[in-house]
Amino acid sequence: MSRIPGILALGAASFQLACGQWQTIGDIDSVTGSRPGELTVRSGSALVQVRILKQEVVQVRCAPSGSFDPGTSWAVVHPPELAPDAVTRESRDALTLSTRHLSVVVSRRPLRVAVLDSAGEVLVRDDEAKGMAWSGTEVRVWKTMPQGERYYGFGEKAGSLERGCMAMTMWNSDIPAYAADTDPLYQTIPFFYGLRGGRAYGIFFDNTFRSSFDMGKESRSAYSFGAEGGDLNYYVSRDPERDRSFLSSPASSDACHSHRSGRLGTSSAAGAMPRRSGSAKLRRGSETGGYPAMSSISTSIIWTATGSSPGARRTSRIRRG
Repeated sequence: MSRIPGILALGAASFQLACGQWQTIGDIDSVTGSRPGELTVRSGSALVQVRILKQEVVQVRCAPSGSFDPGTSWAVVHPPELAPDAVTRESRDALTLSTRHLSVVVSRRPLRVAVLDSAGEVLVRDDEAKGMAWSGTEVRVWKTMPQGERYYGFGEKAGSLERGCMAMTMWNSDIPAYAADTDPLYQTIPFFYGLRGGRAYGIFFDNTFRSSFDMGKESRSAYSFGAEGGDLNYYVSRDPERDRSFLSSPASSDACHSHRSGRLGTSSAAGAMPRRSGSAKLRRGSETGGYPAMSSISTSIIWTATGSSPGARRTSRIRRG
């Protein structure tokens, strides 16, 4: 029995080596800030903030250095507002932020984040083994990958429309005569949909450094995303009205996101969308929503990939500005 600690230490060292020297975030040491809709906690040197914003969007930030990047996000038009009806609860095992439509559970030991809908169904959950992590200036988060979950988005990428089991880099590159496996390409769209069991969510990674997404290529049990620098800063979107209108096809599920995303964000890529009344309404809403650029970009992506709207093949000519 006396040899077990040594064996465990060797196993831990091997795991760290296998993970490329990633330092995974540990337990919550202290709660440094709390107000309606927002929690800030410290774990070792890292600072983590979780917020529920208006219109049921969750923001998660992690600064391994212990200080959040003061720079302004290029993806946020106006400062996001916290959900006024959010309630905070504390227990021995977790901290919870909740509204009528969703909850965010922050486990204490170790620090892991899960987003649940109003029925208590998990939409997004940190991988138990890895979760949020960093290596030097790089940051990354691993999420559990439920069986049967499908992934769409990421902009103009080569390969299949369904992004499961793919690894992609976000770094604008002008590659002539590209092939089906060429990556990266012309656009950097760090947003995707997760679809499973009649429910959908969207994740937008707000980081301007060279970033990457592994949608189950490394492991079929987890997907991950991260960047070569900056904070780990991402948003999880959820529409409580989507379930009743959700259909099985990617294009129809995107339409549900479009209905919502006009209140979420803005992007120059929105100018590539087909000129129709719904798109115009989406663009107008995105100019005033004050939230991250999410589905306004992905809508044109799905239309482009499926050819499901007039003029969809013209979306490669993006209007700048």
